[in-house]
Amino acid sequence: MIKTNILKKQLPLLSLTFYALIILLSACTQNKSAITNLTTEYTTTPLGIDVEQPRFAWQMQAPEGVRDLAQTAYQIEVKSAEGEVVWNSEKVNSNTALAIPYEGEKLQPKTRYEWTVKVWDNNNEEHSATSWFETGLMNPDNSAWDGAQWIGGGDDDLVFYSQYEMIFKMKYAVAIAEGSSKAGFVFGANDMRLMDRYKNIYQLENERNESYIKLELDVSAVDGSSNGLAKLNIYRAGYTKTDNPAVPLKTFSIKSSVINAANKNDKHLFELRSAFGNITITLDQNPDFFVKRKDDSFEDRPWLQNAF
Repeated sequence: MIKTNILKKQLPLLSLTFYALIILLSACTQNKSAITNLTTEYTTTPLGIDVEQPRFAWQMQAPEGVRDLAQTAYQIEVKSAEGEVVWNSEKVNSNTALAIPYEGEKLQPKTRYEWTVKVWDNNNEEHSATSWFETGLMNPDNSAWDGAQWIGGGDDDLVFYSQYEMIFKMKYAVAIAEGSSKAGFVFGANDMRLMDRYKNIYQLENERNESYIKLELDVSAVDGSSNGLAKLNIYRAGYTKTDNPAVPLKTFSIKSSVINAANKNDKHLFELRSAFGNITITLDQNPDFFVKRKDDSFEDRPWLQNAF
């Protein structure tokens, strides 16, 4: 009976010790800094990149409540699929964590590489994280495709929906000189499938430079008044038989908080993503740059436009 009572008294003590240990470990985990958002060529785990010196980037995330945490040094190590080290930057005393170029052995085509970054903070503590990327053909010349064979169908079954023909992701900047009022950007021009009537459902057969999408920034009406707004005109040519390259398919008025009389001649950044008929547009990093009209439908938003 004495031994049983002693064991019963010890069990609560052991349980309390165990739970205290769990809480302590949980607190330590929550208070640990982390390396996050690892990217290669500004993309998370990209596939098929053809850049000889891809650029690496990451972010250091501080624990909740911690202030003034900063990176003081880094080290990048890149390994091949066989585990061989193809680049080791060694420790670099720098707070840079963006656009750090690869400087190792020549990257091989169609190969997955794993890379690890180790970061030292201003408390001399180390943190690390790992990611990967895959190379493409690493050859911009057509010779890279020597020996390739077509495995699809023939010309009679390659018909496609012409609005779905393009996939783009791009950025461009426009600065309209004083005395001028318009500047445009053209993409998606001269696709061979819109130049052969057997390869699109509308049986279009455009000549060269007859099919394209054009974004036009028009500041001619910007005069400082409340109604003097800049416009984004979107033209489409050669995608349907009713397309008119002289008349905008869509026009969006731009908020005066984005473009106005004071900055209309400054440089403005457009970011564009087009995939499967949906075009996403942001202006000066603002997706909500346009003036919403009462009669606008949900589909009339420039980043959800399905008319292309």
